[in-house]
Amino acid sequence: MFLTIVSWNMAGASLLKTSAKKRAEKHHTYNKQLKSLIAKAQPDIILLQEIVRYSDKHGHYQELFEIPEGYYYSASMAIDTINNSYPPKWNKIRREGSWSKNTYLGHGLGVLWRKKLAHSSLWNIEHSNQSCGPKLETEVVRFETGLFTGNRDTEPRMAMVGHFHLAERDFFIINVHLTTLKGEREGFPEKDQQGSSIRQKQVDILLNGIVSRLNSDRQERFNRIGLKGKPGVWILGGDLNATSDAPEITKIQQLNFARLCNNAPTKRSKKSSKPTIKVDYFFAGPKYYAFEPGILSKNNGYAVLDNIKVSDHYPIVARFPI
Repeated sequence: MFLTIVSWNMAGASLLKTSAKKRAEKHHTYNKQLKSLIAKAQPDIILLQEIVRYSDKHGHYQELFEIPEGYYYSASMAIDTINNSYPPKWNKIRREGSWSKNTYLGHGLGVLWRKKLAHSSLWNIEHSNQSCGPKLETEVVRFETGLFTGNRDTEPRMAMVGHFHLAERDFFIINVHLTTLKGEREGFPEKDQQGSSIRQKQVDILLNGIVSRLNSDRQERFNRIGLKGKPGVWILGGDLNATSDAPEITKIQQLNFARLCNNAPTKRSKKSSKPTIKVDYFFAGPKYYAFEPGILSKNNGYAVLDNIKVSDHYPIVARFPI
């Protein structure tokens, strides 16, 4: 028995800049390829980055895709017209996409999960109050970047954390999209170093400020009420915007998180129809505490779905034994 999980940067932000006709076409393509992904991978959970949300003429929120049959959906905006209102950015997008002045626009992270999958608050330690309903009690942790001034370098980034229950085990899922700077991997070592330094700090927040903090809190509460709970398995997935040999990737592995993916490229450049660089990952941990690494084998399954081409990122699939 496995937990099958997918991560996909949908590159949906570009949709906000397209005409209404092209948006409708792109919506159709996203729906078609999402259905294809589900048919091929049969995932229990899908972590999505760069999803978009906008309001229609009636003020109702519209999503990047229709929620697939058999799944629930939850999303959090990393950047939007309410909280990050830098006028030059949004005015340009409104012109290009023919949006009205008061239209809500935003993009961020999303999670799809099978309706039968039980979940609860991060703070539930007794497997009580589990639910299989549509409301996922996620916690959002933002990586502070200061004031947003409309460019990639100052764009807010965040992690979205959820708590699922499978076979009487706790699974904590972190969906993340880390920072990348303009000019990285384009021949400017200074930019590469700056970007890596920022991401290493974000990895510190992921592992120390989320994983360690929650594990410590859970252990203290278990001790307080005299329970001996099983350690929860953490799965970290998403677009880390770092190459396989980057210090931030090494740091995650050095802190006892096992790679659930190989070095196969996941992102294509503007000049290529095939993926050329690895930036999307899955990790599980902490090893030896939550599970013995020997249970992870080459037969667990990992794939890059390179037939899904609406985005410049290809979905990645991993399986964790339950």
